[in-house]
Amino acid sequence: MMLERALSKANIPMNKHNIWEDAKAAEFVRAANNGNETVPTIRVGDQTLTNPSADQVLESLRTSGV
Repeated sequence: MMLERALSKANIPMNKHNIWEDAKAAEFVRAANNGNETVPTIRVGDQTLTNPSADQVLESLRTSGV
């Protein structure tokens, strides 16, 4: 929730998926985390971040050109 609040405050749009209701989202999270269902798992362009800080997401956005 802290990440969601920080990104909202920075006016960064996001799409949220419930991995317990969305099989494709669960598959993505498990693939990115060696079978673990660790959330939040964030995709920024081609990069995947697991349980990142808002600063890490912002840096990834800056460097990815998204």
